[in-house]
Amino acid sequence: MKKLGIKIIILAVLALFIWKWAPQIQWDQLKIAFEKANWILWGLASLSILIAWLLRSFIFYRILQLKSSFKFSYVFATNMLGALMDQIIPGRSGVLVRWGMLSLKSPKTKAFNMSAAMACLGLDALALVLLFLGAGCFSPMIRDFSNPKIFIVLLVAVSLLFISLLRSHQIDRLVSRTFLGRISLVKAVFEIIHQMREPSKMVLWLGLALANWFLQVLCLHLAAMSFGLEFDFSQYVLLLMAINLAIVVPVVPGNIGTIQVVMTGVLSHWGVAATQALAYSMAYHLAHLAVIFLVGGGLSLIYPIHFSQLRESKEKELRAVSQ
Repeated sequence: MKKLGIKIIILAVLALFIWKWAPQIQWDQLKIAFEKANWILWGLASLSILIAWLLRSFIFYRILQLKSSFKFSYVFATNMLGALMDQIIPGRSGVLVRWGMLSLKSPKTKAFNMSAAMACLGLDALALVLLFLGAGCFSPMIRDFSNPKIFIVLLVAVSLLFISLLRSHQIDRLVSRTFLGRISLVKAVFEIIHQMREPSKMVLWLGLALANWFLQVLCLHLAAMSFGLEFDFSQYVLLLMAINLAIVVPVVPGNIGTIQVVMTGVLSHWGVAATQALAYSMAYHLAHLAVIFLVGGGLSLIYPIHFSQLRESKEKELRAVSQ
């Protein structure tokens, strides 16, 4: 019920923004902007997204290798099929698809598979926050655009996270004395956290996660250039942060409309015409969707998703946890 209320509020905010900016859109100019766009640059932007998904899958693969022997090709397929389901069914359905496909192939590591999927999301979020904080240290524009309290909260949160990593063994012992210590999923989470304490693994995993976001920045830059726009690095980072905050709680399939409203709002604040900003946001979003639907859709023919098997596997896992 609470989640439904949040979605209703987000939909109301989106409707308000659309009501505000829709009259400013010159639809004939939007068509002209697409006709004049450099689609070669847009293609390169799409390629950067594909490479970013390969990097994300490699992180997932390396984490899974701690306890299983999946092939990279299969991990990449599960990741792309999970991304495809996230676009079709809002609400993090992709995590369940990734977990289900991996668990059907390796039933003995079900809890670890789920923990690995969540760890990848956590690494992505941590890397984006670090990128935002780093860019904010060198960019007065980000500091002026954002509330200083946000930086303080993020710095404290990141500091606490790293302290928790250093003290993971002590936290694990405390948790093991409670009922949580008997849950296989919690045990698997601590297995991954203990591995992340090793400097070599932390540098590799976090470095790859940062590289993923740099590729996302490259995508934003190439998509902007295809419409004759150009911004500095800190502005792209701010755009990424705004987009990802807006889609934390998915509201509509494919986040269609959400990304356009957020990007148009930020770009309009920077003095970009609403029509040009909308064209840019649509092209950027299309680059993401094209990769996910083309690659994910193609892989679904090779690795079909059997929802009945996923549902049965999930029910068995829930029964095991309850017992």
